[in-house]
Amino acid sequence: MNFHGETINTSSTASATEAEIASASQRLALRPYFQSQNTGQRVWDEPPSGASTIVYASAEARKMAQAQLEEMRATYAQAASARRRERQAEERLLSG
Repeated sequence: MNFHGETINTSSTASATEAEIASASQRLALRPYFQSQNTGQRVWDEPPSGASTIVYASAEARKMAQAQLEEMRATYAQAASARRRERQAEERLLSG
């Protein structure tokens, strides 16, 4: 039962949560942002209009960002796996 006294189907709720986690994991992506040295303004995906000099991240910075992305994907996968185990334990308790 939820806060409003409604009965919740935990199986479908768990599946939805697991699907949302899996979907979110797949949407994680590296995106470049550009920052103006004059104004400090940051813009995603393309340099601000009027930029005269563009300095891209070093190979080391990109490598670190990729490692962080993979770590985040692993964290999402672990969360989905933990939720699946919780759901299975709940189902065993309810059926047992």
